[in-house]
Amino acid sequence: MVSLTGVAGGFLALLAVVGAVAIAAFFSPSLRGFPAAWMEKHLFPDPNQIVLKGGADKRNQRQRKVYRLLAFGDSLTEGFTEGGNAFHPYAKRLGDVIYKQLPQDWHLQIEEQGESGERVLLGMNHRLQRTLDEHESAQRWYDWVLLLGGINDIGGDDSTAEEVLAGLDVLVQMCLKHGSNVLLMTLTEVAMPVEAVEKQRRRLNQLIQAYVLQEKWDKSGTAAGGSGALAAAGGGPASRRSKPRVHLLDLAAVLPYESMPEEQRWEVWDDGVHLTMAGYDRLGKALGGTHIPSGGNAHMIIELSQSDVNAVIP
Repeated sequence: MVSLTGVAGGFLALLAVVGAVAIAAFFSPSLRGFPAAWMEKHLFPDPNQIVLKGGADKRNQRQRKVYRLLAFGDSLTEGFTEGGNAFHPYAKRLGDVIYKQLPQDWHLQIEEQGESGERVLLGMNHRLQRTLDEHESAQRWYDWVLLLGGINDIGGDDSTAEEVLAGLDVLVQMCLKHGSNVLLMTLTEVAMPVEAVEKQRRRLNQLIQAYVLQEKWDKSGTAAGGSGALAAAGGGPASRRSKPRVHLLDLAAVLPYESMPEEQRWEVWDDGVHLTMAGYDRLGKALGGTHIPSGGNAHMIIELSQSDVNAVIP
């Protein structure tokens, strides 16, 4: 009798778990498309969602210098598309672009850490800190962290632009303490925006631009060690401190919605918020030109001077 009760209890518990997942799948954008797409992405993922370039021979990889990047953010980083029935992170295309520009003795590692529906003010700070801590404990440091987030905060939680910027600042400071360069991105337009949300999005983009101007020069403490490209080029991690550490990619300008020709819009935009696979590839290609100094798209990084600050924030 006891064993049967235990079996029945276990069965009921299993039903409860399945029911909870089904409910979450219905409401959560990160689970939409359950079970096929979500199970493939979240239950059976590639190890750490890492894009590796530079050969499969681990012995050869140990001899190479490693250039590490972390793509961190929400659904646009995760590559959410086709209503959640597919994921196509921009990190895949980004890896192709950057690897072609690296010297032959370099190995590239890009880790995609996107989470659909996640907020800057709820979840991202804990997840980013955990990721950085894990790498530091293994004596590994990211050369670059690419940050994109905030639309879920202002669109779903009615957070103000100022509140989201404060949350982004927490993320940036984590990266600077880790010893990484940071590429902070503005928020893209959405189709048929709610007026209040669009107002906050535009305001947040203005604040991000002014913030990058303020935080452009390294003001953090002693940077952690690393094997990154910028460190090697200058003879050691300390050389990074003489270079700008926080950069801006005006993603709203790179991937507009309203001003984009309609035929291109159909190719790039999926649902008015997320991108198509071709759109994510386009984003990865644009980002690829911003990380290597010799890249052909370096103009896409917005370089602000001190005289620009009054123009950015009215």
